[in-house]
Amino acid sequence: MPSMVPSKTAGQASTHRPLADKGFFCESNVQLTWSGPRKAGAGLVNLGNTCFMNSVLQCLTHTAPLAELCLRDVDVSSSSDIQQQLDPIAATQAHIKRALTVAHSALQPKWHARNLKAINRRFRLGRQEDAHEYLRCVLDAMHESFLKHIKPKPPPELAATTFVQRIFGGKLRSQIICEGVDYTSSTIDPFLDLSLEINKANSLAKALQHFTAAEVLDGDNRYRCPKNSKLVRAHKRISIDEAPNVLTVHLKRFDFFGRGHKLSKKVE
Repeated sequence: MPSMVPSKTAGQASTHRPLADKGFFCESNVQLTWSGPRKAGAGLVNLGNTCFMNSVLQCLTHTAPLAELCLRDVDVSSSSDIQQQLDPIAATQAHIKRALTVAHSALQPKWHARNLKAINRRFRLGRQEDAHEYLRCVLDAMHESFLKHIKPKPPPELAATTFVQRIFGGKLRSQIICEGVDYTSSTIDPFLDLSLEINKANSLAKALQHFTAAEVLDGDNRYRCPKNSKLVRAHKRISIDEAPNVLTVHLKRFDFFGRGHKLSKKVE
C-alpha cells in the first residue's frame, strides 16, 4: 500500500516553484498539518475485492493537506452541479467529508466502486486490482477532471498548479555525466510518487539512497555522448530536484528478478 508523508515541515515553502502564489491553487494555501485534534475517520466496507481501493481512499482521507482542503465549505471541483455527479473530485471531497465528520463506524464507498471505469477503463468491480495503480489513476483523474472544465486550455505551467499537483507533485532531475568529455545531460520530469526497491533496503532512508545513487554506464552499457557521437563511460544519477509537499512512496514488494515472491520484511 502506498505511504504518504509530509516532505516539508509546517510553514516551510519552496522558494523556487513557478507560480508559487498564482495559478489555480496557491502554494501558500497548502496546509501541511491538521487544523486541530481529529479522530481517525470511519472504516470502509469491502464491496467485493475493493480492498485495493479502500486502502487508497484511507490514505487520501488521512493526508492532512488534502483533507483540510476538502473539509472547507467550498467546492474543490471546477465542474457544474450536474457535472459533479460524475466528477471524481466532487465524489472524493464528499467521501472525505463524510469519513471525517459523520459518526459511522464504517462507510460504503459506493461512488468510487461503481465508477471504477471512470478512473481507469481497465478496472472491473469484483476483480482485485493494484493499489498503487489505482492511486496514480485516481490522482490523474482528479487532475484532468479539474482541467477539462477550464476554457481555453491552460498552458502546461498553469496546468501544474491544480491542487493535486500542489499537494503531491514534485520534480526529478536525471543527469548523465560523460567521462573525458565536457558534456552533461540534465532533464527534469514531474512525478506524483516514487517507486522504491526494498530488496536491499531495510528502511525508507536506505531505499531513497539506493534510488538516488549514481549508476556507472560502462562496458556494453556505455553511453553514446551527443557531443562527439562516441560510446563513453558515464555516470547516471536521479535526484529529487523539487520535493513535493506530500511525498508518496510505493514500496516494491514483489521480487520479479528473484524467485518471484512477495517481500514481506519490515521497512522502517
